[in-house]
Amino acid sequence: MSAAQGQSFAGPEVGVRTAQASLLRRPVLAMPGPDEAAARQRKIRDADELLLRKHF
Repeated sequence: MSAAQGQSFAGPEVGVRTAQASLLRRPVLAMPGPDEAAARQRKIRDADELLLRKHF
């Protein structure tokens, strides 16, 4: 078994881990403002309402 085979076996999980690591590093550079936080909350609330409407 070569190293390349081991690499391809764990491919997607490694990609997810590196994406999470970059997300954890990002807030240090740019903290979201209050308006961005409000927009995010609104987006989440709208998505929740859509899900509730779809299922009930």
